[in-house]
Formats: sequence, C-alpha cells, structure tokens
Amino acid sequence: MPKIFFIDFDGTLLNDDKSISQKNIDALKRVQEAGDYLAFTTGRPFYGGDFLFEHIGISKKNCFLLCFQGALIYDLYNEKIINTHYMESSLVRELVLDLQERGIYFQAFTKDLMYCFEINDFTKRYIKITNEPHKLVESIEDFIKEDIFKIMAIDYDEKDKLLDFQSYVSFNKKFDCENFFSSEWFLEFTKRGVDKGSALKELAAFLDIRIEDTVAIGDEENDIPMIQAAGVGVAMLNASDDIKVSADEVTTVDNNCGGVAEIINKYVSK
Repeated sequence: MPKIFFIDFDGTLLNDDKSISQKNIDALKRVQEAGDYLAFTTGRPFYGGDFLFEHIGISKKNCFLLCFQGALIYDLYNEKIINTHYMESSLVRELVLDLQERGIYFQAFTKDLMYCFEINDFTKRYIKITNEPHKLVESIEDFIKEDIFKIMAIDYDEKDKLLDFQSYVSFNKKFDCENFFSSEWFLEFTKRGVDKGSALKELAAFLDIRIEDTVAIGDEENDIPMIQAAGVGVAMLNASDDIKVSADEVTTVDNNCGGVAEIINKYVSK
C-alpha cells in the first residue's frame, strides 16, 4: 500500500534562506522511486507554490500541490484541479471592511492573482518571497465577485494587532471562517472547514489511501490540523512547543539540516 507524504514548504522543506538542500531533494526522489506520493501542503498561493516546485527539480509524477491552506488541491503531473473551496463573498466583504476599519494591511487571493489596496513595505517584502502576481485596487467591488481562496493580514512590526483581530474574529459569529497564523506575521482566513488537515483527508480519499498511510511534516500553527489528521504527524525541531505537543514525533534536526529527509528515510515504503 503506497503512502502519502504531506510536506509544508517554509520552515520545513525549505532552509531559512528559502533554498532546498540536496539531502531533501534526494529524499523526495526516493519517495517517487518507492511509488509513494508527495503532497506539498502550503499556505502559499498557487503561483508561488507551483513556482517553488519547479525550482526543486524533481519529476511531477505522483506529486500534488495543496495551496491556500488546502483550499485548492492540484495534480501537478496531470495539470488538473482536483478540488476547490472558495470563501463566500459575504464573508470576504465583512473581513475586508473590518480590516480596513482597523487599519490592518491585508491581501486577497484568487488562483492566479493577489489583490491589495496599497503597495507598501509589507507588500514588497511578501512579493520578494513569493514572486506573486498582484493587482492594486481601489475598492472591494474590484474583486468581490472573484473566487477568493484566502485573505491574509500582515504586520511585521506589531503582531499584537493581528492577535487582537484574530480574537475578535474568533468570538464574532458573523465571521464563519477558519483563522490561523502561517508565520509569526501572517494571519490567514479561509472558508470554514478548510485547512491542511481537511485537505489531507480529501487527497487521501481521492487516491484511496488509508489515513494510517499518511505522514505529515510541518512547523507552524497552520500545520497543526494536518499533523493531527495524519497517520503519523511530525513537527520540525525548529517548531514551537505548541506545535510539537500536537505531533506524534519531532525531528532530531531542523529545517536547515534535512529534517524532512530524516522522516522520509524512516517511513518511505521499502
């Protein structure tokens, strides 16, 4: 019975400088040679995730991209969308209006484009990491009819503003959505019931693979649902303690030293 390895990008597969070690690349190839599956499970948008995969330099065979926190599941080999989960336009409107009222910078994402109301240092810093195509708009009406996968609030300077807004959303019934941090500075929102854990279950069912034959590896708050949902949930050594307590095991080395390769070598089909 083949296995699926669900692997986060940033802080997990990637080094801190956003490169990928040869040790991890060799391990990914070992998964493919064994007939197992790779599911790159990321908060990154489709463009950024696909761009990053191309630079890994491995075959697309048995490879899937689960982006927008699992809101879009994509078969890289057959270049086919398996499933999508868009946010309701009413939810998008409520979030955007409240973020604007509080003066919190945010971005809204469709499959191929990022919308923002200003281009500031936060925007430039994000685009430098992701190379994301973007469009400057003046009004929510410029994108409210689009299929929005997620909204991301960013603040590199005052995380407390994001924490306060997260608390506000979590306890306000008008916001029927998921919310979580994908990094220290990124607070993200998706449709209710959509997270990396739900995406793990969807892809496993699609491929007719048992949950006990899934392995998930991550390092951030948004990885907890898939770590808890997997047959084997793994936290990186560089993850915080609240991530580690959710996992079945923790790598002995961090993302810069091949933690992903350590787990693949342990669990890949023989």
